[in-house]
Amino acid sequence: MARALSDSARRVALSAFFSAGAVALFLTFAAAWLEKPFGFSSTFAYEAGGVFVLAGCFIPRKAALFHPHKHFGLANALTMVRLALAALLAAFAIELGRGNAGGDAAAWTFSGCAAVALMLDGLDGIAARRSGAASVFGARFDMETDAFMILVLSVIAFMLAKAGVWVIVSGLLRYLYVLAAMVMPALARPLAPAWRRKIIAAIQGTVLCAVLAPAIQPPVSAIAAALALALLVYSFGADILAQVRGS
Repeated sequence: MARALSDSARRVALSAFFSAGAVALFLTFAAAWLEKPFGFSSTFAYEAGGVFVLAGCFIPRKAALFHPHKHFGLANALTMVRLALAALLAAFAIELGRGNAGGDAAAWTFSGCAAVALMLDGLDGIAARRSGAASVFGARFDMETDAFMILVLSVIAFMLAKAGVWVIVSGLLRYLYVLAAMVMPALARPLAPAWRRKIIAAIQGTVLCAVLAPAIQPPVSAIAAALALALLVYSFGADILAQVRGS
């Protein structure tokens, strides 16, 4: 039995590895294609690929340990594409840091990339449930990809001057929560599923995606980002209060 489980785990890890490789190849070509039209540096494609590799290097091993199915699955492959889009956006943030904004065309393009990622976020969960391939790994992979995407979008919103530096708190809350859980055992307790958490996370991602578009400028972009952040703070606060009371 142990040998069979080991073989199954290796197949899942190999499937995850090839999925990541295929997505990384597509990401690199897409990033290289965007370099010249937007006047980005010649390292743009390498930056996007590097972020994707750094963010996803754990995936094959974690899938082998916590995805008890024969294959990596369509749902996880969709999440992998979302991670690649987040990496592409992260490379855009790096270019913004260099002063290479790429103009309105670039802002519209990357806002569109974020919109595609948001749409895929709704599809991966549906695919997992319909295929019977839901797993602890898949849920965690989805959550961490969401958190990374929100962090990147919040940084871009600041760098495009759509909101003040405070907007980056939107992306840091998840990681601050994880750090707090290391010193407060109560925060490490599992949370019961809540639609409130999912809806507010979706609102946060949608707002940050929208404010990237050139059509939305301050003060509208800043007000929208502030309201979304307020909802996110409320959501985290409600979870923390529930965990502390239950400890």
